[in-house]
Amino acid sequence: MDNKELLRQIYLECTPEERKRFLDGIKTEIKFKPKFTIETFDELMRKERFSEGVCCPHCGVTHIGPHGSYKGNKRYICYDCGKTFNLTTKSVFHCHKQDLETYLKYIELMIHQVSIREAARICKISRQTSFLWRHKFLDTLQSIADKVTIGGIVEADETYFKLSFKGSRVLPRKAHKRGNDVEGAGLSEEFVCVPCAVERNKAADKVGTISRATNLATPNRKTLQGLFENRILPESILCTDGKAEYVSMADQLELQTIQLRPTKKHKASVLKTRQVNFHINHVNAYHSNIKNFFSPFRGVATKYINNYLNWNNFLNQLKSDEPKEFLTKLFANQISTEKSKEVQQKPAIPFKTHYDKFFAVQGIYLKGPNHGKKVKPIFGKLIDLDDKRFENMKFNPNKGK
Repeated sequence: MDNKELLRQIYLECTPEERKRFLDGIKTEIKFKPKFTIETFDELMRKERFSEGVCCPHCGVTHIGPHGSYKGNKRYICYDCGKTFNLTTKSVFHCHKQDLETYLKYIELMIHQVSIREAARICKISRQTSFLWRHKFLDTLQSIADKVTIGGIVEADETYFKLSFKGSRVLPRKAHKRGNDVEGAGLSEEFVCVPCAVERNKAADKVGTISRATNLATPNRKTLQGLFENRILPESILCTDGKAEYVSMADQLELQTIQLRPTKKHKASVLKTRQVNFHINHVNAYHSNIKNFFSPFRGVATKYINNYLNWNNFLNQLKSDEPKEFLTKLFANQISTEKSKEVQQKPAIPFKTHYDKFFAVQGIYLKGPNHGKKVKPIFGKLIDLDDKRFENMKFNPNKGK
């Protein structure tokens, strides 16, 4: 283990208060000077995104010409589609209001898992801007994560996180007191299921991981098949626990399955052969890695859980000596049309649930005989859109008395 990895492990084991004191103690010594000499966005995009010549980001043709400038940035016009653009159009740096050095500084702070508020203070930007930058960067990683394929011996299992509406102004249920557990026992619909699959390979730099929030409560064959189909290579060996849903999914994908059932003495059993030992220890270790990564954030909203999963996967698999340079080039090459206001307008749950009916009728009475009247809150009940009360009005059970 080199010094950088040792310091990173020590930093991750510190409490949030110890991390703050550590950063405050060295903030005067931190220097954010990239080793590559790119100083402007145009230089970055010309070198990485348009290395073979500038083309239209809308239609991809090279039949373009100059079209003046705006705020010092050169603009171009496409003679085929008639649209204008600059070199940062359809990238995460589009409509940038800060210089490239500030973005590079922020990317380095993300690598070190610095909090949103601390990153905003160091980069001298607002907390809201820091939040939007983080999730615009992380959203671009989703398209890359969706293309990850694994094979060989694959270990699959799921982990769970509490359903969180953190940051939402309207809740479909009673708010949970901070520190209190969810109501009821067992795996209810108050838990988000995150199926994970880890490729086991002798070469550490070839380890692949697939993880995504798919449903509430326990997994089912349909969601597992939707996640792993065409992503686990044929003729792979799938090691899993006693859940029948994984076996059913593997049969549909024509994968060889080894089902390991826990015993009273051992939580996870191991099948030993002359060639290799079959177990699910790697995926269980990955679950612990996720929990440790999430803990400093003091709860991750369910709407952003996939972003944080991708963030953790990239940090684990990033073997480059210059991760900041690597990520900067990666962000420069990714297509992104997401606007800042769209970051917070994501669905509260990133998959279909019965809560969708609730969020579809947010608001108060807009028309009808009860126009302008407020109603009593209804907690713990599902909203039925077929109810006669909701035929000609929009209804929010959390507003009013």
